Amino acid sequence: MVEVPRNVGEPYGRVVVYARVSSHDQRSDLDRQVARMTKWTTAQGMSVSEVVTEVGSGMNGRRRKISRLLADATATTIVVERRDRLARFGVENLEAALSAQCRRIVVVDGGEVDDD
Repeated sequence: MVEVPRNVGEPYGRVVVYARVSSHDQRSDLDRQVARMTKWTTAQGMSVSEVVTEVGSGMNGRRRKISRLLADATATTIVVERRDRLARFGVENLEAALSAQCRRIVVVDGGEVDDD
């Protein structure tokens, strides 16, 4: 688990939970991700404004829902279970681009896991 920084005067803004699985067979895992992240986010004192779920490979750069979420400047805090839920590669670049817009990605479980 990661500790969410609590800087004085820095609100979380609009918090969006993003969950992804690779195939429709993993629907129960998608539901588990949403439940876990929503519970964790609430426990950290954040209010979840939206939950975005998606079925698609992390290797696919053409996932509509994550593209729409990343383009939405009102989504200031994006909560994911693991970095690989966003993308298999280049997450550091996403974090840097979002940071430049005063937005952030919060990873609930920072440990490395095997492929989905």
